[in-house]
Amino acid sequence: PRRGAGVHERVAISASELSKVFKALGNQRRRAVFQVVWRAGSGEMAGVRRGCTVGEIATRTGMPQPSVSLYLQRLTEAGLVATRRSHRSVVCTINPEVLAAVAAWAREPGRERL
Repeated sequence: PRRGAGVHERVAISASELSKVFKALGNQRRRAVFQVVWRAGSGEMAGVRRGCTVGEIATRTGMPQPSVSLYLQRLTEAGLVATRRSHRSVVCTINPEVLAAVAAWAREPGRERL
């Protein structure tokens, strides 16, 4: 997906990128990790994106940190989650551009049939 697209601009996603997104979300545990990251970002205020650490995700899901890291790797490869280092922690946030591209694909009448 193209970065910096405005609200009314069309955001495109390739068939291979779309497949990665659906494959990443096709696993129940990856979806659980994604939902924790999603909820952590829902408290956005004044344009500041909040996130959550790998440790927080592990605590909220009850999964061991190595498993969470593996699931995050798959979500990151699909473009759904972005990670950044903050001191000794890894902070995870949702990538809104990819979600916007998937939503645009879903609204498009002539979209590719899966």
